Amino acid sequence: MDIDGRWSTDDGRDRPERCPEGVARTTARDAATRGRRATRASGRGSVRVLSVAVAVIVFVMPAWSNVFARVNTKISNMLWRRGIHRPRSGAGAKEDVFERNLRRALISGDNEDFNARARLRRLRKYDLWHHKTRGASENASVWYQNNAEPSYTCGEEERVGVSGDGGKWICNPWAIARNHRACLVYSIGSNNHFDFEQAVLESVSGDCEIHIFDHTVSALQLVSKQRKPWKTYFHQYGLSDAPSGDFKSLTDIVRMLGHEGRTIDIFKIDCEGCEWTTYESWFEAPIQISQILIELHKGTRNEDDPKKPVAKTFFESLHSKGYRIFHKEANTQWSALDELCVEYGFVQMPKSVLEVITSFQRN
Repeated sequence: MDIDGRWSTDDGRDRPERCPEGVARTTARDAATRGRRATRASGRGSVRVLSVAVAVIVFVMPAWSNVFARVNTKISNMLWRRGIHRPRSGAGAKEDVFERNLRRALISGDNEDFNARARLRRLRKYDLWHHKTRGASENASVWYQNNAEPSYTCGEEERVGVSGDGGKWICNPWAIARNHRACLVYSIGSNNHFDFEQAVLESVSGDCEIHIFDHTVSALQLVSKQRKPWKTYFHQYGLSDAPSGDFKSLTDIVRMLGHEGRTIDIFKIDCEGCEWTTYESWFEAPIQISQILIELHKGTRNEDDPKKPVAKTFFESLHSKGYRIFHKEANTQWSALDELCVEYGFVQMPKSVLEVITSFQRN
């Protein structure tokens, strides 16, 4: 621009003066362009933020949710064990106290069982007998179908031994392995087969001390047919409540082996009917029995007292001594009508649990 206020080119020629309206339009257009650019930049920033938020929700939050859930479970179990809870009022108050106390009794150490509530309900409502027959005499196939169902759910249940006849279900085998004392197993009846005992050493604990009892197996059969596993001891006598000859009572066996005051972790018994005449004497022996794995044979008829077959008195006796059924299955291979054989697993409940159940049912 020269001194006269006119625009000129480089070669000195005059150029018309710019229109003020044009300058205003150019300024407005530039402002609009800058606004659109800013809007697009802002939109791209919002998309980035939204993408990050979606990624956090999809990938990060589930992982942290699992962590929080585990922490919450640990804290809840700790509060249950210590008796700290949020009290309820009204009809639910008694049930809360029952579940809290029973949970405290059931949960200990590493055995923080997430199925505790289901176990509590089953234990509380349990009834051994069919609501109509109440365990009276019937054919074995009918009696075992209608009575003595499992009432306790183990945190873990494992079948040990061969498939088919001979294998047994064990409640919480890991707990046996973690005991701070030596594992002890009594196996009554073997028929010169040791698959179950071998499986206990392999699947439960290699430190178990296993004693096998069978008066029907001779020394020659024992040597010629199958070698017994390592850490097992074979005794050529059977179980009886009236010891004589090849038969001994459990009290005699415990004293002879020097096991007074110990605990039998697994008491496996398949003695073709001797259970009906010996079961009361099991609990007279100076030893504790933690689990009973047994095959029952018939026992569901009593002509003298039809309301009290021996099977009913057997289950009542074990129930009164704190044992609860955790497993039941028919041995169909060796069963026919009234000759039914049934496999049962019993586990002894802690006294604290039994006291809570008894007090709740009494009230």
